[in-house]
Amino acid sequence: MNGVKRQIQIELSPENVELISKYDMEMVRQSIAIATRQKHLKTLLSLSRLLQKNWSDVKKDDIEQLVYEIMQRYGDESGKETNYSYDHKKILKIFFRWMKLGSREFNRVSDPPETAQVRMKKVKDKIIREDLLTDDDISRLIHVCGENARDRALIDCHYEGGTRPVTFSSKIISCDTCD
Repeated sequence: MNGVKRQIQIELSPENVELISKYDMEMVRQSIAIATRQKHLKTLLSLSRLLQKNWSDVKKDDIEQLVYEIMQRYGDESGKETNYSYDHKKILKIFFRWMKLGSREFNRVSDPPETAQVRMKKVKDKIIREDLLTDDDISRLIHVCGENARDRALIDCHYEGGTRPVTFSSKIISCDTCD
């Protein structure tokens, strides 16, 4: 968390640093999880880099240009929404709502005119049934674990969570390289 805050202080104007710090304090007051706060701060840093001006000076045209840049950089090759572009637009709307209207919550204050037209499309889930582990795959994996309760629990949790085999194996590989 300190790393992203330090990066914000290094790269952004003092006015933007102060504004984003106040936003972070608001997230703390609302008991928002550290991981969510960090995601918002990293995304605001990314948005500020694209914007290249103080947030207080932003007009509707700037927001439209920013959304265009988000989709050009972070949309998929066919121009469709990705999880990354969706998150950028969502955090843009939440932050700008807080900055202009004093609340992060849409149902309390709606959206300011500058971001009212920013739309986020649902990202298609690319997981297909063939990508998931079968019951037989799980049985074989658990058998290979033998008496190791930790590994058995890890496999069982990933299975219950619907983790794809490729994701699951990459987690195992990254864990093995850490030891």
